[in-house]
Amino acid sequence: MDGPLPELPLSNQSQTAQQQIYAEARRDNLTIRDLVRRFANDDRTVTGTPEQIADHIEEWFHGRAADGFNVTFPYLPGTLSDFAELVVPELRRRGIFRTHYTGTTLRDHLGLPRPARLG
Repeated sequence: MDGPLPELPLSNQSQTAQQQIYAEARRDNLTIRDLVRRFANDDRTVTGTPEQIADHIEEWFHGRAADGFNVTFPYLPGTLSDFAELVVPELRRRGIFRTHYTGTTLRDHLGLPRPARLG
């Protein structure tokens, strides 16, 4: 626990998150124990029941601290499935997660007009 973070094989976890954690560990010369402490006490890490996770998201959403979230999972597909099957329905019940999409493109979802044709 008090040694440097070893090189780990690629996994099915988010590669971007893994690269960021490795970069931070190397930059700050963190041990494994340091990393656990840093990320376990980080407000970016949310754990708990589906209701507790929804509470956290709802607090940030209504407090206008966030207008969207990037969610990463420690492993796939299990934790992604748990989030989709347990947390998303709770967020929908609270009225803070869409139940359907308003269009077929990102432009439609954001309510942006289509640009005029060029030429």
